[in-house]
This record gives sequence, C-alpha cells and structure tokens, in this order.
Amino acid sequence: MYEPAELEYLLLNHNNDIDIVQIPFNLLDSRWVENNLLRRTKEKKIKIFARSVFLQGLIFIENKNEMDKIDYSLKSYISKINNIASNKKISIGQLAMDYVKLFNEINGILVGCETINQLKENIFLFNKKTSLDKNFQKQINAITNNISTKIIDPREW
Repeated sequence: MYEPAELEYLLLNHNNDIDIVQIPFNLLDSRWVENNLLRRTKEKKIKIFARSVFLQGLIFIENKNEMDKIDYSLKSYISKINNIASNKKISIGQLAMDYVKLFNEINGILVGCETINQLKENIFLFNKKTSLDKNFQKQINAITNNISTKIIDPREW
C-alpha cells in the first residue's frame, strides 16, 4: 500500500480476504495514525508490516540543495527531527526505528540496506531497547501532521 485511503478501502471491502498489509510508515508520515487506522486494522486481525522506516534514506540527508530538490520545507522537518534526536542523545536512525517500534499495531519492520555494515546497523537499531514513550509519539505527530506528500511519497520525488 502507498496511501491510507487504500487501507481504508480494504478494511471496508475486503478485510476477510487479507491477512497482511505492508505500509510505508515512518516518523515523517503520521497519516497512518489518523482515524485510528492502525488500531482498526489490527482489530480486523490483519498484520501490519512497516517499510520505509528511514523514508528511503531521506531522513539522513544533510545537504540543503538535495533537500530543496524534494521540497523547500524538508529542511525544517529534518532540523526538528535532528534536534529531537540530539536532545534524546540518540542517532536519527535510532529515533526513526524507535518511533515505529512504539506502535504495538506494527507486527514487523522491513528495512533495506546496500552494505553489510548497513545490515548490521539496522539489526542493532532494531534490537536496541527504546527509551521513547507515547508522549514522544504525540510530539512527532504534532510536528509532521501537515507535511506535504511531496516529502513523504517517494513517487513524487
């Protein structure tokens, strides 16, 4: 799935036909949290797997020109996310992974990697116990609740 509307449609029309869904879910994209969509999916006994936890590496971009190619407002979001990670004394990667792990509705996390070192880092981030809580989740959602789909949908890059 790419859009929450697709999951809404599935829940209304085909929930008995589906066992598992895969959604892009990350700290910049709070659309899946709205309208209790994750909870309602879990209640229908449909497993949810999150992908794009790092938004295809977008959360790691540091170059302003690269950010501006996607959307001029991206720098502001990345700056806010980096400030939160810095205040929590964790990496942006750990912040992104921990955010997804906060959601009990998520049954699994799919991450990509290009090198063995990235694979090892992803395993480390996944296995590390999070220090974040639901208040953090609300803080992130408040920051990203009106973010442009030009930022969170790689099909628009």
